[in-house]
Amino acid sequence: MAELNLRNSADMYQVGGSLPVDAPTYVKRQADDELFEALQAGEFCYVLNSRQMGKSSLRVQTMRRLQESGVACAAIDITAIGSQQITPEQWYAGVIQRLVNSFNLAGNFNLRSWWRERDLFSPVQRFHEFIEEVLLSRINQKIVIFIDEIDSVLSLNFRVDDFFTAIRACYNNRADRPEYQRLTFALLGVATPGDLIDAKHQSTPFNVGRAILLCGFQLADAEPLLKGFQGKVPAPKAVLKEVLDWTGGQPFLTQKVCRIIQNYLSCEANFHPKNKIYNQKDWIKKIISSQIIDNWEAQDEPEHLRTIRDRLLRSCLQPGRLLGMYQQILQQGEIAANNNSDQLELQLSGLVVKKDGKLRVYNRIYELVFNRQWIDECLANLRPYTDAIDAWEATNRKDETYLLRGKALQDALDWAADKSLSTQDFQFLTASQSLETREIALAHQKLKEIHSSAEDESQIAQEAASIEQTGISALRLFESQQLDALMLAMQAGQALKSLINDETSLTNYPCFSPLVALQTILTYIREKNKFFADWRGITSISFSPDSQHLAIGGRNGKVQIWSISGQKLIEFVAHQGEVWNVNFNPDGQHLATTGEDNTTRLWDFYGQQIHEFDRHRSAVIEAKFSPDGKILVTIAEDGIKFWNLSGQQIANRNIHPSWITTVGFYPNGECVTAAFRNGIVRLWRRFQQQPLELKVNQSIPGKITEITFCPDGQRLVMIEKSNILRLWDFSKRRMFHWQTEHSEIQTIRFSHDGLYIATAGKDSTIKIWDLSGQLLLKLNGHLGTVRDVCFSPNGKFLATAGADGTFRIWDLRKPLVSLCSQYTRVCSVGLSPDGQYLTSRGEDGTVNTWEIVSLNELLAKADDWLRDYLHSHPEELKQIGGVTT
Repeated sequence: MAELNLRNSADMYQVGGSLPVDAPTYVKRQADDELFEALQAGEFCYVLNSRQMGKSSLRVQTMRRLQESGVACAAIDITAIGSQQITPEQWYAGVIQRLVNSFNLAGNFNLRSWWRERDLFSPVQRFHEFIEEVLLSRINQKIVIFIDEIDSVLSLNFRVDDFFTAIRACYNNRADRPEYQRLTFALLGVATPGDLIDAKHQSTPFNVGRAILLCGFQLADAEPLLKGFQGKVPAPKAVLKEVLDWTGGQPFLTQKVCRIIQNYLSCEANFHPKNKIYNQKDWIKKIISSQIIDNWEAQDEPEHLRTIRDRLLRSCLQPGRLLGMYQQILQQGEIAANNNSDQLELQLSGLVVKKDGKLRVYNRIYELVFNRQWIDECLANLRPYTDAIDAWEATNRKDETYLLRGKALQDALDWAADKSLSTQDFQFLTASQSLETREIALAHQKLKEIHSSAEDESQIAQEAASIEQTGISALRLFESQQLDALMLAMQAGQALKSLINDETSLTNYPCFSPLVALQTILTYIREKNKFFADWRGITSISFSPDSQHLAIGGRNGKVQIWSISGQKLIEFVAHQGEVWNVNFNPDGQHLATTGEDNTTRLWDFYGQQIHEFDRHRSAVIEAKFSPDGKILVTIAEDGIKFWNLSGQQIANRNIHPSWITTVGFYPNGECVTAAFRNGIVRLWRRFQQQPLELKVNQSIPGKITEITFCPDGQRLVMIEKSNILRLWDFSKRRMFHWQTEHSEIQTIRFSHDGLYIATAGKDSTIKIWDLSGQLLLKLNGHLGTVRDVCFSPNGKFLATAGADGTFRIWDLRKPLVSLCSQYTRVCSVGLSPDGQYLTSRGEDGTVNTWEIVSLNELLAKADDWLRDYLHSHPEELKQIGGVTT
């Protein structure tokens, strides 16, 4: 692609700065009419938004419309007054001088002498008197004062809260002074009301004013932008639509991309009238990639992307918190908007936008520039323990002197709380917590002997506070790492036990969190077993029919068979390349595997190969047994094949090119179903050639990525757009759908009774839903993507396989209600006045109450639970640190 020279292009599209009042490509939005009509009606208005959203251009256009209707207008650019080494007197005088100039009052008004005559007044009193005695007395029209770049007041070395209070006073004066009804203000800038005026001020204009929402360009309103494409492309509107799809309608970016495309179309080396047939999406993508995204920091002129970067990394006080929130949005696709200060600050960066109650990345360009690699690098540079973790890793994780303790550890935990940590970070912080708790426990043994003096009592109180924080950390850890949380709670409980003696009451030392943590975790722990496959990248997992064994397949081509108690029985190499699917046959004596090497193989329970079936022409996605176990069906992109267990092909269905996602037998075994990514389901009677075809996606706008059947064949569930579930009920001929809030679903499975659906995704979470879309349970524990999930046939357990090299078994015999999330970010634990109950309060406001249980009893229960676990996992005993079992 030829190099473009933006400076030599026509000026139809203006990139940056305020558009002139007669700009041909000015796009009128809903905010134009809202602001104009509100100011006409005398309302105070404020437009607070991210940079380069067209605020100043909106002000120019609105001023013109107001002036044409007879309204006297003034515009004050706060940046022109200055902010460095300026006094309050100079600042207020600068504001008044600009009003004098805007309203042409200089002929009969001398600011210098007027200011000196009022030297006993404060600057804000002089401003108020100017409004009342000069402005309102000499101008008889309606008056609108625009104050642009209002966020510049944040750079002053003094606060101007009184300035905003004075604006509010003008509104209050309307009841007694009718002339004030002619005056109103419009504030524009990059800030929140809370940034501009201290929260303790009640007389703020923002609680009586009107916020004007400034959104991006919509296709229906953006016709002025078509002018640069007309006569140069066959379908100008289609080009503009594709541009808006990339920019999200962000004004600066949209003008810039339009200008680049106009230059591109004007260059005969890039485009010729004969080339009328082209892939519009592709060449627009190439233009945007080469001219904006690639090497973006170097070619970001005029500056836009760097402005967003700097707002996030340099201009805010807590960049780590904002980056952590943005990381969640990248991973999940969106998060619920709650308008807290961090979310508002992130919106002001321009990187995300609020839509339908959710925060999302503003556009595709931002998502590609500020991608996951960028966010990981930024967080790594910001984390407060970089030197310590690097030094720890350099010793092969053996030198504990580099682990964190005390305030450094708590600061690190607070920093990491809202972020998706890497495996390395998580292991470092967990090791630090474990070490600190062990050291506390050892110190308490010595303190028991010196328990009398006031100085020793103070030291014990300090240790109790540290134990209290460890208990709260265990509660916070429980949602994501259940076993680790139990061990940390036991360490805190044992440390507390060694701190107090029979004469010491807990009421003397506010240290209740270990009790709450132990009760909570023992009540709700679901993780029955955690297995290490000895290799990373598990791809598939399957329960045996009796629910006593698990088969797992991996990216290294290996298959392992484990007992549910945690004993690895068999390991063998099954395929060259990834194992894509493993499945037991109905009697549990055979196992079918499929792989990246285009083969399907049949094995006995002990890993001895029985047959290798003829190859498909592409990787075999799945293999399933018929209900009687006599037939094996395999699917690949080139179709479906049916085999007997002797390795002979019985039938095939060549149904390319639609990509098949799953196949299944109906319970009676007489009907075979296949689902395709285009949402079509085909049903064959056994081996008949002509299928019955059912289209289940006639009203579905998005791409279907996976379809799974209920075991009874009466329902199927589909994944649309990576995170939407659609459930089709054949018996009721109805479809339900709901948003899962996964970043990207990797797999979906029905329970064997057909009552529940499990989903797992790239966000490391597993969720269980009922058939109405109600979220029943959310499980965390894997580090990274969860690749597969399956219910045990007896309905008691759920098995999950992760890219972190672990597979886990979760106990489903408890009610399918998730209470774990109530303990995320627990901020305090307390004792009831009668001393009979403990309460825990979370940052989300939830309060939970527990009847006090003996610490010894809780530790005994936890010890029994952990002893049972370690009995089947002796290799993990060395990891348990300070826990005595």
